[in-house]
Formats: sequence, C-alpha cells, structure tokens
Amino acid sequence: MVSQAVEIASVKAEIAAAKRIIKEDKKTLRMVKTKYIIGAGNKLDVLKAKSELDKDRAMLPPLKQRLSIAKHAMAILVGKAPANWSVPNFELANFTLPKELPVSLPSELASKRPDILA
Repeated sequence: MVSQAVEIASVKAEIAAAKRIIKEDKKTLRMVKTKYIIGAGNKLDVLKAKSELDKDRAMLPPLKQRLSIAKHAMAILVGKAPANWSVPNFELANFTLPKELPVSLPSELASKRPDILA
C-alpha cells in the first residue's frame, strides 16, 4: 500500500509540473506570436513554440492514466470498489522518514510479529 501511496503522490507532482510547463509554453507562444506580428520574429519560431506546447500537452494523458491506475490499485488494496472509494489526498511533501530508525535484527522483528507470538 505504501508504494501505491507514493506512486499516487509522485504522479500528482508530475501532473502539476507538466501543467506549470504548459502554462509557460503558452506564455512563450504568445510572446513569439507577438514578435512575429510586429515583424521581429519569423514563422519558424512560432511553429517551434506551438510544437513545444503540443509536445508538453501530450504528456498529460499518460500521466492522468497512471494516476487513475494507481488510485484503482489502492482501492483494491483496501478492499473497496474504485467507484465507491476516494483515495486520500497524498502529497509528496507529506511523506517523511522517522527521525530515528530503529536498529534491530530481522530475527528480533520476526519475534514481535503477532502471528509468531500467537
């Protein structure tokens, strides 16, 4: 389950980054078009900027599909139907390691398992 939570958070971060890139691409395209209109740029620059925007927009659908797959997998792991359960709002910034990691041997950990204790 932890790996699914991290996958969800990381894909969400990738989607947010892609959206920021697309926003900047739009600004660049507007600027290049303006330069072209006033005669300070050429058509090739406009086409390059448009191509870059289209390429970056094409990143979103596969990312959204990965997010959907991860959310469905998480729902299945918790025993719920994906349509009837909402995944918690996982964000990468919320994942932290413990301040101190316990130093123990695997055999010590195994002796604390409830099934072994029983």
